[in-house]
Amino acid sequence: MASAPPPSFPPALGPTGKAYLASLHAEASSWNQTPVDLDADWADLMFFYCLDSATSFRWIGLATHSSFCALLAEVRSEPETWQEHTDDLDSLLSASIHERETLQGSDGFTAADLVPTEMSVMQSLACMAAASDLCDASGVTHPGCHFIVVRHAGTLKSNFRTFLMPRDALEHPGPLSEDEFSVVAEAIVAEDRKNHPDWFE
Repeated sequence: MASAPPPSFPPALGPTGKAYLASLHAEASSWNQTPVDLDADWADLMFFYCLDSATSFRWIGLATHSSFCALLAEVRSEPETWQEHTDDLDSLLSASIHERETLQGSDGFTAADLVPTEMSVMQSLACMAAASDLCDASGVTHPGCHFIVVRHAGTLKSNFRTFLMPRDALEHPGPLSEDEFSVVAEAIVAEDRKNHPDWFE
């Protein structure tokens, strides 16, 4: 089921915004099933996205600015763990894709079956964001930022591209719509195909 088109976003998360955000987490094969805080304010949220280029599966998550800042301080104080966060995300994405491909066609499937793994994906994605070199940028700790990860799963190892979209890059607050995310993610994939063809062999 495709997501509804983005509404005209109010400054705070009102009923229309809540309905739109809930639609992003509806029972869609290409979008994740993680629960979100529909009582949060758009102005205090950080948004996290991931695309697996091989399958086109995607994930969206969010966190309050204060909780991400706390995570940022913890992760940045332990640089020896940064590679582990990337490895963890790689493993969790593979597990999530396997569940989506196998569970959704089974009898008795509900979206809740995917939540535990996909919650772990979101936690790992936030840790990877905190460990990213992009955290050295001045705007990364500002609320409203969009952190995008694209995974290219190769034969021997996966390669990741990270991208930070500042809060003023969009004309509306709140998350990217599926169409907006697709435009950004496809541009990243196209650039990677040009600059790193070995990632797609």
